[in-house]
Amino acid sequence: MKSPSLFVALAGMALWLFACRSHKYAASTLPEEVLIFGQGGGFTGIEHRYILCDNGQLFRQEGVSAAIEEAGRLPRRAAREAFEALDALGLRALHYEQPGNVYHFFELPSGKSSHRIAWDPNRPDEALPEAVRTLHAHLMELARAAKK
Repeated sequence: MKSPSLFVALAGMALWLFACRSHKYAASTLPEEVLIFGQGGGFTGIEHRYILCDNGQLFRQEGVSAAIEEAGRLPRRAAREAFEALDALGLRALHYEQPGNVYHFFELPSGKSSHRIAWDPNRPDEALPEAVRTLHAHLMELARAAKK
């Protein structure tokens, strides 16, 4: 007969694994804290947005009035690092709105309002920290390679 302690240990491990599993969001039920980033403008003027959730889920929206659809998943660690970088760079307090014909952006929703930072990727400006551009480029690379 098997030991009851083995059963208890296996049941405990199963519960622990289930508890560590992150919540899965739907496009209609996104969490309050998300990181929105993307690019827009050009000939068509369409804005391509990615919405990153804290659990690594990634959503995409092609045009402001288009439907939001799931775009895949980033590693949870990459998502956590992105949110930490956002805080370390002080993006919530950075006021920079200098888009060109083509622009890159971060958008940080907070309740019913949103904080937006936009810049022309072809125009260097010392007022915008280079780390902001680097974070954006890194997130765009991750989004393009996201697991579906």
